Amino acid sequence: MKLIMILLTLALVQAGATGYSQKVTIREKNASVEAVFRAIEKQTGYVFFYNNADLVNAKVSINLKGVSLTEALDRCFAGLPLTYKVIGNTIAIKKKDESISLQNRNNNVLLPAILSHKALVGGAPPLINRTSELPRPAKRRITGIVTDDRLEALPGVNILVKGAQQGTITEADGSFTIDVPDENAVLIFSFVGYISQEIIVGSRNSLKVVLITDNKALEEVVVVGYGTRKKSDLTGSVSSINGQTLENRNISSLEQGLQGQASGVQVTQGGGQPGGPTIVRIRGQNSIMGGNDPLYVIDGVPVQNSNDGNTSILASINPADIESFDILKDASAIAIYGARGSNGVILITTKRGKSGKSNITLRSSLGISNVIRKLEMLNSRQYAELANDRAVNDGVPLPFPDVDRAASVNTVWQDEIFKTAYTPETVINISGGSEKTKYFVSGDYFNQGGAIIGSKFTRGSFRLNLDQEVNNRLNISTQIVASKSLAKRSDAEEILESALGMPPVNTPYDIDGNYTPGDVLLGYPFSDSRGDNPLITANEITDNLTNSRLLANLRARYRLWDDMSVELMAGTDQVSGRRDQYKTRFVRGNPDGSAAERRTETNSYIIENLYQYNKSLSSNRHIINATLGFTWESQSSRTLAASSQGFVTDNFNNHNLGAGSRFGAPDNNTIEWDLLSFLGRVNYTVDDKYLFTISGRRDGSSRLGAGNKWGFFPSAAFAWKITNENFMANITPLSDMKLRVSWGKSGNQAISPYQSLQRYEPQQLVIGAQGTIGFAPANIGNPDLKWETTTQLDVGLDIGLLQNALTVTLDYYHKQTDDLLAVVNLPPSSGFATTLQNIGSLENKGFEFSAGADVFRSSQSFSWNINVNGSFNRNRITSLSKGADIFAPNISFVGGAHILRIGEPMSSFYGYIENGLTENGLINYADLNGDGTINVLDRKIIGSPHPDFIYGLTNTLKYKNFNFTVFIQGEEGKQLWNSNKYFSASSFYRGVNNIAEVANRWTPNNPNMNAPYPKASSALNFMASDRFVEDASYIRLKNIQLAYSLPLKGRALQSARIFVSGQNLLTFTNYSWFDPDVSSFASGDLRIGVDQGAFPITKTITFGVEIGL
Repeated sequence: MKLIMILLTLALVQAGATGYSQKVTIREKNASVEAVFRAIEKQTGYVFFYNNADLVNAKVSINLKGVSLTEALDRCFAGLPLTYKVIGNTIAIKKKDESISLQNRNNNVLLPAILSHKALVGGAPPLINRTSELPRPAKRRITGIVTDDRLEALPGVNILVKGAQQGTITEADGSFTIDVPDENAVLIFSFVGYISQEIIVGSRNSLKVVLITDNKALEEVVVVGYGTRKKSDLTGSVSSINGQTLENRNISSLEQGLQGQASGVQVTQGGGQPGGPTIVRIRGQNSIMGGNDPLYVIDGVPVQNSNDGNTSILASINPADIESFDILKDASAIAIYGARGSNGVILITTKRGKSGKSNITLRSSLGISNVIRKLEMLNSRQYAELANDRAVNDGVPLPFPDVDRAASVNTVWQDEIFKTAYTPETVINISGGSEKTKYFVSGDYFNQGGAIIGSKFTRGSFRLNLDQEVNNRLNISTQIVASKSLAKRSDAEEILESALGMPPVNTPYDIDGNYTPGDVLLGYPFSDSRGDNPLITANEITDNLTNSRLLANLRARYRLWDDMSVELMAGTDQVSGRRDQYKTRFVRGNPDGSAAERRTETNSYIIENLYQYNKSLSSNRHIINATLGFTWESQSSRTLAASSQGFVTDNFNNHNLGAGSRFGAPDNNTIEWDLLSFLGRVNYTVDDKYLFTISGRRDGSSRLGAGNKWGFFPSAAFAWKITNENFMANITPLSDMKLRVSWGKSGNQAISPYQSLQRYEPQQLVIGAQGTIGFAPANIGNPDLKWETTTQLDVGLDIGLLQNALTVTLDYYHKQTDDLLAVVNLPPSSGFATTLQNIGSLENKGFEFSAGADVFRSSQSFSWNINVNGSFNRNRITSLSKGADIFAPNISFVGGAHILRIGEPMSSFYGYIENGLTENGLINYADLNGDGTINVLDRKIIGSPHPDFIYGLTNTLKYKNFNFTVFIQGEEGKQLWNSNKYFSASSFYRGVNNIAEVANRWTPNNPNMNAPYPKASSALNFMASDRFVEDASYIRLKNIQLAYSLPLKGRALQSARIFVSGQNLLTFTNYSWFDPDVSSFASGDLRIGVDQGAFPITKTITFGVEIGL
């Protein structure tokens, strides 16, 4: 902590310092100075200005590795009769006894016309003659400011008067002043990494210039496991997402921002519960019980990402802090993570400080949300008529002899539980520093209201990212994130089921303003006590989840010598969770209140030691990059729970469990695990054409059986830069083409610890007349438990056309997961019902693509960019123990509806085939085996929860100060098990209300309708069948955003932007319930694709403003 405070103090002291540092690596022996100049230009973007005659016969020998530009220049000119001066992006060279002819910006820089703006943007400029005395043109002063396409100031931009030898550069705030001869003068604006512009001055005295990033001129760097690589040098399949995609989206968790943004990545929301869980799958489902969540790595540190089914642990991270996501998908990319990589890896890089003056950004927004849709239910008249029909069928008195009177009250229960929700958010960040010290500090307050009464999610977070260059060999960085979140939860399943089932003929409150209890609402002869007033469930049940998190790491990198460095990192992820629950005496079955509290503390630690070697041979014809290291990870989790009942008053809530009169048995446990790993990777490049990657990792896990704790996970990859071959030189439309092939293995050890051991649990025993505590076996241990292993083959093609104005990436993959972990049944003689074993295998294979196009790009006023991605994945079980089917746990009271069967997709829907209605108006089922009886032998596969195709499409248009983005996302071929219809569309079960389509039900006079006849003994209506399997394909306007950057005439603000965005505004689907993008069961549950009272997703309009100081 002392070191952190020292580094922070240094950062703040140097906050006002400016400078732009580039790292230079050169190794030349007896080379010409011109060759050294060209090498520096290529690495930094600076250009040299000199007299060719001054460099005759000048030779240097130099060996530099990762030094600053200043140090490189000093070393280069040591011993030479030359000196230099850096002006903007130009390095002017002169003899030591001469003056430099370039003037400072206040007196107008004089540049010869031959030094064109193209030379300033990139490439080596021609050798030019020094011009010392040039006539000054007549003065007409022009002022202005230059920004990038995000309207952030650009310092050091070169500005030339076309056809004249005069120019200037912009200041740190992007401002400039220049004299021009007349109104016909043309100014050329150029800067490394941006598209140059030519602007006619005309009658204007002030200009605001926006330079657009030249993505094709920049070498994009991608974060990979334990390092970075240029995108052009990747041999594996990696998708990158800019953190800007999360801005102004009004999302509570990082995972939600990934939906539709990258090929091969499926994101399903658990529902609209604020702070609720989100399910992420990369290239399909890989495991039955070993977990399917990807590994999340934030700034190089693996973090806890297991969802408890109630909240997303990543909801504690502020999305505004994210710089980029890099998603590792194929074996070449993920094998370096070994036992934790089989489900893919998501590398999250947070924002860092940059040298220069302090920049302060403040953003404030307000989101307004409502449920996407409401369901059409039977009104009071329709309900009374249905109730009377059932009474006749069951031979009981009519509950509504006067239907007109019953219809006089029509409560819309959805209006009672749904509300307009408001989400204010405030984000502030401060960044800056010097060449030696850089910092990024941010704070966030997010308060998301839920669309169901009683629900809410609040988060506050603080981040410090600090980088310190101690000397030219040692760099130290640290990241600290502290956050606290509170989720006020509503039992959405219970509230929705009650609200949809409550009769519209009754009101939520009686004439005295008290809750109308459920037994009165459903007080007909054919009802029972299942239902409750949804307002009681929403208002009289407290269920709060509080999470406090500290995520911190300290990293030191030391350069042993030019080609070798060592890195040491220590980090921790500490999460403290508390769940507070209380039910008041208004809640059914709870006459005197009940309280419960559960506390969980999970502490993770990691130590990592890496050695990295980089070597260039034969004038860069051969390049070797090698990484070798080890990591140790450890986690301990402790849980303590207590409960009590029998309170004399509800005023205690759950703040004093001791005030109850009846106490539940306390529960506590501790779970620990360790993972020790050795890893290595070698990248070898030949002639910038042929790229080879070999990696391997050996993991030892405490979770597995004694003889299977260690596993080795290798990978190999090859890439061929086809366009770098000589025979491709004349194919001008094709600017880039690279073929990739990779193969490798990764593992999965995401099972609970101690599964391989025989465990014991306490039991209450009676010996004689005395009670005592004893211990009995809790399971049958399996010492043979071993890794799930996924083998993956990937073939990819990267294509760029028209100077990469159009880019396309294609990938085909095949994944095979062996030694699947699953629960299997045991014979009764064992004394136990089940045990965990390695029992089978499954495969995922598919095709994915992504494309980006600069449809129109102007240097000033208008640009249009399109990005699209899509993925096809096919999943199937290839083997199971003894070929036997495995059934998932039951859904509600109807029984199981999922099956694992060889040759079929994992967790396929399984049940009966509906075959119309019987002559009595009940559901009829197909007799598949023809034995004349409907029984379990007539069940079959009736659907799949896995989509055939997922996709995303983003359009970005920029016109002057306006920025407009449209993002569309969808899934095709997906099915959902709509469990809600058991109670709302199959019969008049227990007197609950039904959806409006039941009004057109079967009657003897109307036998052609699909809705069944209302009858008490209608068990056939509730059998698991294809009646409840629905097409859940959808296409959604996921996000639309309009932003306007205010023109700033004064200098008080550096930037100002206002924006409005819409989330989930339009959805096109045939799914009958609230929303098709839901999953009611937590990640890791075999009951995939079930909608059982899922919290409805909301559509949101967000208004906001962002200012820069």
